[in-house]
Amino acid sequence: WVKGFDPRIVPEYSGVSLVIFGENFGDNHADLLRCKVGEDVMTAFWVGPNVSSCHIPNHLPVGNYSVSLSMNKKDFSLAPHQLHVRPSITVVGAFPMYGP
Repeated sequence: WVKGFDPRIVPEYSGVSLVIFGENFGDNHADLLRCKVGEDVMTAFWVGPNVSSCHIPNHLPVGNYSVSLSMNKKDFSLAPHQLHVRPSITVVGAFPMYGP
């Protein structure tokens, strides 16, 4: 019942929130809602019957990770695409050093 999530590309070690889209997320068992990114399972948050969110782990290095959602802490519905974690951007200089 998971149709997708956003964003699909995030910087490494960012811990950003994913918004997960799908169908029939309900609200009767919001305390059982879990999100799984790779092998890490964390609490998910009910936003509406077709939307949930979760914070991805801060320790995710560069790579591709499956994303799934559970309504009962056991059975997970896999998203149709993977989360891509890219290298963080580092600024090492800028030119010109001063403006007008």
